[in-house]
Amino acid sequence: MLLINWNFFRLFSGKTISLIGDQVFAFSLSWYILDLTKSSFEMSMFLVVQSVSVALLSPFGGVIADRYNRKTILVSMDIMRAGIVLIMAVFLSQHMLKISVVYISGFLLGIFGAVFNPAASAIIPDIVEKEEIEKAMSLNQFSGAICSLLGMVASGFLYGTVGLLAIFIINALSYLISGGLESSIVIPKRIKISAGNMKRGVFTVVEDMQQGFKAILPNRLVLYLMIMYTLYNIIVFPLGFVYFPYTFNVILKATPYQLALATGTIFLGMIIGSLLVQIYLKKHKLELRRSIFMGLLTWCLSECIVVIVLFTPLQKHLSNGNITAILFFLSTIIGISIMFYNIPIAIIFQKSITDEYRGRFWGVHSSLTSFTIPIGLLLGGVLAQSIPMVYLFVFTIASIFVLCVWVTNLTEVKAISSNL
Repeated sequence: MLLINWNFFRLFSGKTISLIGDQVFAFSLSWYILDLTKSSFEMSMFLVVQSVSVALLSPFGGVIADRYNRKTILVSMDIMRAGIVLIMAVFLSQHMLKISVVYISGFLLGIFGAVFNPAASAIIPDIVEKEEIEKAMSLNQFSGAICSLLGMVASGFLYGTVGLLAIFIINALSYLISGGLESSIVIPKRIKISAGNMKRGVFTVVEDMQQGFKAILPNRLVLYLMIMYTLYNIIVFPLGFVYFPYTFNVILKATPYQLALATGTIFLGMIIGSLLVQIYLKKHKLELRRSIFMGLLTWCLSECIVVIVLFTPLQKHLSNGNITAILFFLSTIIGISIMFYNIPIAIIFQKSITDEYRGRFWGVHSSLTSFTIPIGLLLGGVLAQSIPMVYLFVFTIASIFVLCVWVTNLTEVKAISSNL
């Protein structure tokens, strides 16, 4: 069993704990900003600032993940992020937590995350056997889903009870616990970097990043899937981080706890989906293309029902409690569908990139996708102020359907086989 692998168990546990803290932190801070300003643009700017720093620094973080000890990187970045959140807690306790401080803190957290994330992805094949990669990626997605679910639901409750200061402290502690678990990881398969190579330091970072791009670009399958991810981020991130919060806060006048329940179960679905995908891919011999198509199509159909509930005359006959209950179920289905395309694509990436370039690949991947997130959030924040929300939901669904048809009909995607 994969979790008997103590190295992976420590990585899995540490990431789960810190991600729960992250989710509580991000959700609560976004709602706090929306409470203060009633502006979708101001709320999205915090996410934008953090995403920009990730986009700019991720290629550099990928190079670091390939050149230095990945365990040391993980531990160091967790400690740095804990420090930033504790500083924010001090500012809040002194009533000095201005929007400008939030933006600066978000930028710094993004920088440390840009170094952490490529190392966290690249280390997985170092500590598990090749035949366990599929299970490891599923469990990795499972970890992200369960902590997001717990974090979002907990944040909706904690924000109204213990307050933002306690949430900051909880998040800082989660980073420190995570770093402690990661510090005990042993990497048996990691090839040591010679002292001569390490001395080259930052002077060859640009050259290393270029080599990473050169290793990725000839692989048209990986290239097209990366393009899909970047487009997906522009289209979908505003839906979850701008349109839904704006709809619940400004239009429905609902509570943060209702929003957490209505949308947080998407992570419950992701937990269920991460288990179902393993069964599906094993039964159908890694039919990755079919799984990607099924996931994207199911997502589109589920979101169509969401539009009917929120923006047709039916909504007038439903209370906020009724709407929350319906979306609770729909979000679970959406979460399952997300796993049916996320996990197969992650498997393709892990098996298509060699260890030599894996850190740089995840750095480039994180940068390209993160660079598009602020674009989407900025557009979403502006559009939500001037365009009826129903049109924004419909446009998002139609765009994802087009993306689904395009990517699953590419020659390179059709040629995917279990030989990966």
